[in-house]
This record gives sequence, structure tokens and C-alpha cells, in this order.
Amino acid sequence: MIDDIGTVVSWPRLAERLRGSSGIPLLELRGSWDNRPPMATPQHGVFLLMHLPDRQWLLEQPIGTTRLVGDAGVQASISGGEVRVHTGEAGWVQEPAGMVAAPTAWFTNDAEIEVLEIPGRETVAGRGCSRFLVSYSRHSQRRMMLWLDDEWPLVLAARSVDPGPRERARFEMAVTEVRMATDSQVRRCTRIVVDTLREGAVPVTY
Repeated sequence: MIDDIGTVVSWPRLAERLRGSSGIPLLELRGSWDNRPPMATPQHGVFLLMHLPDRQWLLEQPIGTTRLVGDAGVQASISGGEVRVHTGEAGWVQEPAGMVAAPTAWFTNDAEIEVLEIPGRETVAGRGCSRFLVSYSRHSQRRMMLWLDDEWPLVLAARSVDPGPRERARFEMAVTEVRMATDSQVRRCTRIVVDTLREGAVPVTY
């Protein structure tokens, strides 16, 4: 049970912080997620995210298979050997790992979004994090707890806070490992991003 005790935070202010990807170094992040819809088969996955130059991301899911590349403005997904282009943050909102790469895509910019910063610090993947409880709207029971890295504008874990009794959360995502990217990783992944975006007919200037 979550006690709604904390400091009220402006959603626009938190969203601005989350969009500050220029403050994130070149990283390799590994993690996993679980989705447990009430009327469907539970789903589980593992992922690898690479944060690259020019605010680009590469998502492998399963690890070793490129699934999505791009930034917060344009993405290209690969499914069944075909490349599909997404604008805005539409590609990221379809992926649990998008909670890391583009967390604001999961929430509307509704002025009624309410945010509480929960007292205390916790550790995720060896990094100190602050907790934020995000209520989608005053008129909705949908809420999400976010663990935000204290140094970088990165959500390292997220868990739905569901109404009513549930044995386990409907949605959970957590980064389990954070490493600085190597030069060879950056070169290889950047080439994949460039080639995939070009295959989707997205103009690439780098």
C-alpha cells in the first residue's frame, strides 16, 4: 500500500527534467519488464538500451535483436524484417523500455496530472534514485511510481500502483545493469541507427 505522503511537484517541471537527455552520458542499460493485463496472458521481456550521440537510442529486444532506434522526435521500428517510421514519441510509447528512453510519452501533458515526490532514497542498478508517484489525472485511479536517477534524467524503474487488491503490479519495468558504453559499442550501434533510419526514408545528417 502506498501512503500519499510527499512533496507536490509540478508535472511540467518534472517532464522538462525527464526530457533533458543531453545530460545523459553514452550508456548501455540492461533491464526487464512484466505486463500482467487482467484479462490476458502475462508478458515478460528483457531488453538492452544504448544511449548514443545526438540523443539517439537503440533498443534491442530480445537482446541481440534490434527493435527500435531513434530519438524523441522520430523512431524506426523493425518487425518481421520491415521498417516502420514513427513520429513524436509514438514508437517509444509502445515499448516498456520506452519508460527509460522517452518517459513523458507514457503520460499526456494534461494539466491535471499530479505528482508527489516520496520521501527517502532507494537504489536501482546500483544508483541512487528518488521516487515520484504520478497520477494520470485527478479523475483517474491510474498511477505509476517512477524511480528517477539522482544524477541523470533517467527513469530506472517504474511500477503501476493499481486500485484494489492485486498480488503483483500490473506493470513493472526495471533497469538491472548500467554501464558506460565503449567506443566500439557506440560505433556499431550508431551505424545501425543511421542505416535503419535511412531504410525508413528518414533524412539523416550525421
